[in-house]
Amino acid sequence: MKKIGYRLLISLLMTAMILSCKSTYEKQGDKHLEEKRPLLALQRYSLVEQKGNGSEEFNSNYTKAYIMAMEQKGLEDPLADFAQNYSETILSLLRKSPSPENEKTFSLALLKLGEAAIGSETPRGIDVGFHFLMTADSLPNKAPEVNTRGTALRAQRAEASLKDIREQYDAAKAGDEYAGIIADYHMTFLSLLGPLNEEAKELWSKIRELNLSTYLMYDNQEVEQALGEVDRRINKYGVLLALTKYNPGKSSVYMEVKGFNGSTNPVPWKSEAFTLETEDGNHYQAASSRGFKTSDAIEISRESGLVGLTFNIPAGAKPAKLVYDYGVSISEKFLP
Repeated sequence: MKKIGYRLLISLLMTAMILSCKSTYEKQGDKHLEEKRPLLALQRYSLVEQKGNGSEEFNSNYTKAYIMAMEQKGLEDPLADFAQNYSETILSLLRKSPSPENEKTFSLALLKLGEAAIGSETPRGIDVGFHFLMTADSLPNKAPEVNTRGTALRAQRAEASLKDIREQYDAAKAGDEYAGIIADYHMTFLSLLGPLNEEAKELWSKIRELNLSTYLMYDNQEVEQALGEVDRRINKYGVLLALTKYNPGKSSVYMEVKGFNGSTNPVPWKSEAFTLETEDGNHYQAASSRGFKTSDAIEISRESGLVGLTFNIPAGAKPAKLVYDYGVSISEKFLP
């Protein structure tokens, strides 16, 4: 009993010593944090950070306040920049002062925000939501729920998206001139959220085959009306490519190509800027070409002339995409 009493006394004395080392601002911050008022806590903790006189507990509590603020404010509007900005700050704080407990709490907060954002059923909401989930998944000490609920969310989202994409693909086959572009956009967006399963890959190959001769113009008025806000990671090419003929052989590929200049400057149109990339990541220059002129350029909002390209590739190599690198930027046309 004496030993227990002695240890309790030592513990109380150490707690008193820690508290006595804390500044007034830090004590006020701790009180606000305990009362679950993280924004007020952060106001006080920021003053402590400026003075550089925090206690041993300061970094951990400062991180806790940020996590609590991110969750509270973020759930009010999970698509606001507030939550995303705070998540970056929290990651920085955790790198500075690692804490398994704070990582676990952070991962659960991210999971809640991810679920809320994905529940908005908007393209941006889905994107933001999966960004939260991927951040949570990257934490070494994440809560087990991140795996179970995150995996379920991805499966649900993929299933719902594939159903919509398949409907768009069918509409495109039936003659809807914009449905194929919309289907490709949604499939590209789905690929940004995580690896595609075999069913999705097979469908995407069919969509790409259907779209070979189509300029994937996502900012077309009719397409924008269907998509809403267009993701810049997808709508990123200044020059759009279309293949009017595509003949893949065992060791060579012939294609006839035209381009549309959607950029803000004239673009050179030359055979040496084209390469064929195969699935193993290798690039091949055109072995021969036809239809190019020395001074060829595509004017703004204009289409090029039709040109022919032949690529020699190793037997068994599978073409993945046609790449046009004209120095200022690159454009790509993915192949089925």
